[in-house]
Amino acid sequence: MRTLLLASALIAGLFGSLTAVPARAPSPPPQHASCKTLWGFAKPCAEVSTTLIQQIEAYNPLNGCEECQYTLEFAAPMFIKASHTSPDGLQAERIIFRFTPNATSGCRLFAQSTSLRFTNLIDNYLNYCNLYNLLTGLFGSPAASPVPVPYHAFCRTLWLFGLPCTDVGNRLVHQIQAFSPLNGCKKCHYIIVSATNTSIQAHHTSPDNLHVESLEFTLQTTILTGSCRVNAQSASLTFSSLLDGGLNYCNLYDLLTASGLNLSPGFLEMTSEWACLGYTTATCRT
Repeated sequence: MRTLLLASALIAGLFGSLTAVPARAPSPPPQHASCKTLWGFAKPCAEVSTTLIQQIEAYNPLNGCEECQYTLEFAAPMFIKASHTSPDGLQAERIIFRFTPNATSGCRLFAQSTSLRFTNLIDNYLNYCNLYNLLTGLFGSPAASPVPVPYHAFCRTLWLFGLPCTDVGNRLVHQIQAFSPLNGCKKCHYIIVSATNTSIQAHHTSPDNLHVESLEFTLQTTILTGSCRVNAQSASLTFSSLLDGGLNYCNLYDLLTASGLNLSPGFLEMTSEWACLGYTTATCRT
C-alpha cells in the first residue's frame, strides 16, 4: 500500500511539473524580404548590361568604398546574377537582372534583390537600395523610368463532391457552354478551351473585353469513396493588381452555383485569402 501511495505521489509530482512549464508560442514562419522592380531604358540592352557589370565590379569589396559589398557571380547577354553582403557579414542578398529588348530598340530591365537569410519582411529598404545603388549610373539615360511590376491576380480553391467525377465534369462543361457569349446573358462571358475526363480549361472575358482570365479544373477520383476532388483555378492573363475584388473567385463561384454543384451531396469547399485573393471580399458570395 505504501508503495502505491509513493508511486501516486511521484506521478502527481511529475504531471504537476509538466503543467508548470509555460506553453511556448509557435515560432513565426521564416520570411525572406524582397524587392522587385521593372525599369525602361532608351539604351540598348547590351549597353545597359555592360554598365551594370562595370558598376558591380567597381563595388567589389576589394575596393574598400562605403558601398563596396557587391560580388558578380554570373553574367550573360540577357541575365546578370550578383550578391550583396552587409559590412558586418550578417546579412546577404541575391540580386538578379533580366533584360528584354523592346520594339523601339530600348531595354526593359527586371531587377530583384532577395534576402538569403531569414528576416522580417520589413527590411528598411535594404533590398531596394541594393538595386538603386547599382542603377544610379543608368538614371541619366534618356527615358529611364520605373515601370509598375506586373502582377497576375489569381484564385485557387479545392472542391469535394460526393459524386463521380464524370457527373461533375459534365455539369461544369455544360454550364460553361450555357454561359457562352452567344447566349447574351449577364454572366455569359465564358468560352470552353478544352475538356477531357480529368481536365477542363476555359476562358472568361470581362464585358468590356479589357480583362481575360484563364480557368482550369483538374478532376481526381478519390480511392476510398469514388467521389470527386476538383482543384479549381482562375488566373488573370492581363496585368493587374493582386487585389482583384474577388473577380477570379467569382469566375469559379458563378459556375459552381449556376450548375447546382454547390448543392450536391457531400459538397465542401476549401480555400483561404492566401490561396484565393479577394475571397473574403467577393461580392458574389453575399
